[in-house]
Amino acid sequence: MLEYLINVTDTLFFTLVLIAILISGFTENQKGRRKSAAIAAALGFITALTIAILRYNTKLITREYYDLIVLIPLIITQIVFMFFMFFRLRFKWADTIVSICLPIMLYLLLAYSLVDIFLYPSEFAVGMDNIYNEDFALKWFGYVLALSTLFILHYSVYHSSLGASRKIFMPLASAILALVMIHELLMAFSALINRNFIDRKAHEALVERLFFISDHIDWLFYFACLATAAVAATLFVVENRKIFIVAQKGAANRDPLYAAASARGIISAPNPAIRRKLIAESNSKRRFYILTTISLFAAALFAKGGSYLAEMEVQITPPIEITAENGVITLPLEQFDDGRLKRFAYKNANGVEIRFLVIKKRGGYGVGLDACEICGVAGYYEEDDKVICAKCGVAINKATIGFRGGCNPIPFAYEITNSTLRIFTKTLDEEEKRFR
Repeated sequence: MLEYLINVTDTLFFTLVLIAILISGFTENQKGRRKSAAIAAALGFITALTIAILRYNTKLITREYYDLIVLIPLIITQIVFMFFMFFRLRFKWADTIVSICLPIMLYLLLAYSLVDIFLYPSEFAVGMDNIYNEDFALKWFGYVLALSTLFILHYSVYHSSLGASRKIFMPLASAILALVMIHELLMAFSALINRNFIDRKAHEALVERLFFISDHIDWLFYFACLATAAVAATLFVVENRKIFIVAQKGAANRDPLYAAASARGIISAPNPAIRRKLIAESNSKRRFYILTTISLFAAALFAKGGSYLAEMEVQITPPIEITAENGVITLPLEQFDDGRLKRFAYKNANGVEIRFLVIKKRGGYGVGLDACEICGVAGYYEEDDKVICAKCGVAINKATIGFRGGCNPIPFAYEITNSTLRIFTKTLDEEEKRFR
């Protein structure tokens, strides 16, 4: 249950909050933009679903390549959008650029984020003999609970931001967009590093800084929560206390301005009907501000509180330290007959500890690094006869260990001769950069 509360919240939080702010702030009372945004959202949904189906059935689509194809144009579009949105009310051409960038951003955001959301249910039954058990039901419960909370957050942020003045809305929206861009940049750099588009040795200082930031990526989540709460709090304090009523009164050329500045938001109104309407609108806004705060707290509790509890529950046993003779590590096959996961650590000449794992499975042996291309070197552990990633909590199908792709141990070459498993140290040395 915890793993999908965490994963779904981490995957969708930034996307749904940003989309709510973009839609409320840049499509209000503009039918053309609303229509293009709806079409872009539908296309993003369809693209993500198609990619998820292809990844599940064919394994031909590599996550990092897909992420780069989506993230790079998304980041560029966001930079252009952020630059021109400050000038959209002053220059018509700037508003046109904003109108073009908005649906592109919505499409790419959903095409990037929803793929994993569609794939998560395919992992629920991994390692289970049947689905009629408590563990399967709890995974669905965690998945649905996280989705429901995030959509409530999206809905409340959207309604809280409607009608906000540009002076208040723009700085807060820019702060959230900047945080989302930083998060996406980290994801893009991670994909570039994992696919060796960035040489770790040539850019060692840069890579170390990126890894340091990635290790503290939780702070981006906290800042995004604070920025979103600031949107709700600021609008609650400012917008709800300044309601201006423009009503036609007397001659056709007279438009009196009635300023409302009481704690309830209203001092006077042309007639009781308008007063009741404004009171209702004021109360409705107040409820959305409160709902935003509650759903933010729930999302933070699921993502970060859940991570804390998951880390407390996981106790990975240290790997078995081994040495090599004449450049070869030799492991007798009989030690794997129990079918349990075995983790090993080999320290090479540069002092780098390279971890790998071995498990006996139906039809052979699963051999791979104690790392994957998605979650890095977090490693794996075994629980209830399931191999589980220590970072994302996904249960790995034992049959796929030894195959490349997804959250699987990264495979490498080895030999089996005379009832022994032989691993060449030069093969492990090629993977040294992953464990620095």
